[in-house]
Amino acid sequence: MRAIIWEVDNTFGKRRGDLIPVEQHTGKEIVQRCDKAFNVSTLMDIDIRFEFLVFAPTDKLSVRIDTFDHEGLVLTVRHLAKRVKLTDASLLKVFLAIPFLTVSVLGGIYWEALKIWMKGIRPRARPRRARVDCPDLFP
Repeated sequence: MRAIIWEVDNTFGKRRGDLIPVEQHTGKEIVQRCDKAFNVSTLMDIDIRFEFLVFAPTDKLSVRIDTFDHEGLVLTVRHLAKRVKLTDASLLKVFLAIPFLTVSVLGGIYWEALKIWMKGIRPRARPRRARVDCPDLFP
């Protein structure tokens, strides 16, 4: 494997896709690194670096994204998913869960933002020009 396409949306209604080269691939895990090139959160500066760790999917999928600034690790985000057999029942279950999932995700985002705000961290100004260390697939 040579690269993975990552896509992210921000709260400003913009979307960005990046083709990020694989730096290490052991067969069980894939490691990638990329400088931040897109403002997703106003609570983090643009001068940060991401490290992606993707574990080869089996019956489970595991993705970890570590965020670093000049002082070290700032944030770790994980996504865990379980493989489900594609049936009418499983599709119906997902379809019925989508509205609740949307509310849950939005609630979680705002809850975490409130906790960050209460710690005294304030929004950063949006940079005028994004960095271009990772090529944008959706200009």
